[in-house]
Amino acid sequence: MIPRKYSVRALRSFYDKEITRVSLSQLYSIGRHLLKNKNQDHAVFRIPSKFLYKELPIRLSQSIKGFYAGISPYALTKIPSFQKILKNYADEFETLIKLPEPDTESNDALFMEALRNMNAWHQSNLALINQGLRELSNAVENNDPKIVPKYLLPNGEPRLQDASKPAICSSGTIKWLENQERTSQVEHDALNQATFWNNNPNFFYAVNRTSKFFEWFYSMCLGTQVLVQGQICTRDFGKTYVRKFHPVDVAKIAVADARTVAAKHYGVEPPVVEIVTADPDLSTVYIPYFLYSIIFELMKNAFRATIEFHRKNNSDPPPVKLVIAKGLEDLTFKVSDQGGGMPYSKVQNLWSFLHQRSRNEGPENFAYPSHPLEKFESKSSASKNPNPDSGSPSSKSYLNEFNEHILSDSPLYGYGIGLPTLRMIARFFGGDLDVVSMEGYGTDFYLHLHRSGNVLECTPDISELSIESALSSVSDLVSSLNEIENSQQSVSA
Repeated sequence: MIPRKYSVRALRSFYDKEITRVSLSQLYSIGRHLLKNKNQDHAVFRIPSKFLYKELPIRLSQSIKGFYAGISPYALTKIPSFQKILKNYADEFETLIKLPEPDTESNDALFMEALRNMNAWHQSNLALINQGLRELSNAVENNDPKIVPKYLLPNGEPRLQDASKPAICSSGTIKWLENQERTSQVEHDALNQATFWNNNPNFFYAVNRTSKFFEWFYSMCLGTQVLVQGQICTRDFGKTYVRKFHPVDVAKIAVADARTVAAKHYGVEPPVVEIVTADPDLSTVYIPYFLYSIIFELMKNAFRATIEFHRKNNSDPPPVKLVIAKGLEDLTFKVSDQGGGMPYSKVQNLWSFLHQRSRNEGPENFAYPSHPLEKFESKSSASKNPNPDSGSPSSKSYLNEFNEHILSDSPLYGYGIGLPTLRMIARFFGGDLDVVSMEGYGTDFYLHLHRSGNVLECTPDISELSIESALSSVSDLVSSLNEIENSQQSVSA
């Protein structure tokens, strides 16, 4: 929602430009160079400030445009939380384009103040995104006609060949055809009802398109976050946002924090965690808070599954294992539990943005915690080089610059980051997050991080994504039909 005509005109001059993608190595090298020379000449910050001055409006404008590009068939702009996000983005966009170029010390001070204000609502914006996904999931599940297009409502299915055709407007945007001829429900095996949430192939198609949109949108958010916080971290805190650190130390902090959450939720001692690694002192260049967030959420899931599964059997929960391995290309983490696992047919739903689980409490009852990371500082990490730009920082410096605190007061589930988002964080710089589950036994999550650091941020171009939305319609629909057919065969077998 962009209430100002000035913003609409300005958006058009920015969102057709291509974003400049960066890599971990570039961010790390630039950060070290700036810290090394910051006391010699203030002009050393002029180049990165000018880069952000030109780059951030492009990213913000594309994030706004994406909601109106028709990539998802659902009416995302009618979701209350997404409306707030769009307003935040529009406000920040207009603020940035009205600022003078940061080519003098006074103009640079104005620009930095704008970045600090932009960063201040970063955490609340992430909460709004996750809340918006829950609102969208509820709207889809309840067939809200304001959000769900007519052809996806129970009494409004069109012919399959028509449902797969979005209309491409002359402006390049996509408008979904809702005036479709009604047809009968797609027949499906009653036994398969328990396996899939909705067996309508049009629904699978809509889920695929919605997932692709949020994969793009999250990657845009992450890229903007990295650029803004990288600048603030260097300028205000004298540290690099991308750092060389010991991942075992961060993993221990995430494990301890997840244990605190699980103990508070269940009132029992969580399972013991066995950390296995051949090299406890291994180091890597990455963003510590990204790694912490992923391990923290995976450990929460492992504790929950293990405690609940073995509580039913009146048995003591076995240990959860965290294996950390360094290879030539990858740094890999495996979180392994014996929490009963899940059916193979349910695994794909883990990565769907439309299968978000909510708690009964409203978002107003949840506040982000405020515990500083120093609480979990280990003696081993404190004894290592505390200078983040010349080696491995102490663990106390990882998260506390940006109000990115340990989440020991957060709920066990329902307001977490979510597995789809964790996968996007992992993939952003060339990694990945995978799962292997054995129903009746347990689940293994594999986090892969690319060690080279030379992979550019994985953010597709918005124009390519809009075109792909039209070109891949038929192929996505065929894939959905094949998925249903294969699942029915597996059930009958």
